[in-house]
Amino acid sequence: MRFFTQAWHAGEYSDEEAEDIRARYLAHRSELAPTLPADLRRFTEIDVHDARIKSLILDRRDKGVRLELRAGDNQRGYFDLMLNYSGVDVSTLDSKVLSDLAKDP
Repeated sequence: MRFFTQAWHAGEYSDEEAEDIRARYLAHRSELAPTLPADLRRFTEIDVHDARIKSLILDRRDKGVRLELRAGDNQRGYFDLMLNYSGVDVSTLDSKVLSDLAKDP
């Protein structure tokens, strides 16, 4: 990942450096937004940081993945978000790995 690397996730940056990374990410996102399809542009406006996976469903027959998230915080409130991915090359997905990911908060 370009912005939120493992080092960022592990807290290896000072508060100032971490805030600079977030600011650069937000600037990059704003720059890209006008070029995105409307649905994807709306998704970029949703903060799913620290979202929890409620369910992950792999549909091999229809080549799709459905991901249900619970996102938000105490200040703004919580909401559920359903992401549907279609046209997924499901032959490359490992059901066990996906199952483990879905169970990991």
